[in-house]
Amino acid sequence: SNQFDILVDLVVSAGLADALSATGADDTLGAITVFAPTDNAFRKLVYELQRSEGVSWFKAYRTAYRSSEATIADIVRGAVGDDLATVLLYHVSNEAGAVPFAVAKTLKDFDLPMLAAGDVEIDGIRNRYVRLTDNNNRRTYVYRSLSDISAGDDIIHGINRVLLP
Repeated sequence: SNQFDILVDLVVSAGLADALSATGADDTLGAITVFAPTDNAFRKLVYELQRSEGVSWFKAYRTAYRSSEATIADIVRGAVGDDLATVLLYHVSNEAGAVPFAVAKTLKDFDLPMLAAGDVEIDGIRNRYVRLTDNNNRRTYVYRSLSDISAGDDIIHGINRVLLP
């Protein structure tokens, strides 16, 4: 989907594309659940990073929302440096296999182990929404319209904020 162009760019540049898309005998991860930040989620991260560095809200907004996907990916790569693979793998879990939205929305205070950097807490909200909380107590929500994207045995859920370990 073109809502995940920045994520795909970052996964490829981190050298994770083959491992995350492996099938058959090459699949060492088994069924996985991916909480995939949308392009807009990465733009929000760039805005947050720029504001934390003292950049004016106007300039930060222009950089985050008027730059190309390639520029946003470059800014994210520069900000996380050698931790890029860790940040990306913090959005992937193979602990419970592929977790569909219908199951995730029923969970309460469930700590889901990710492939890197610890757990993400999953909370179903009124059996309608799925909220994720990362190690920094940052919260994001699974987009219902972007949930349960099938990728073979795997499931992808679009999220509106980048999780940070």
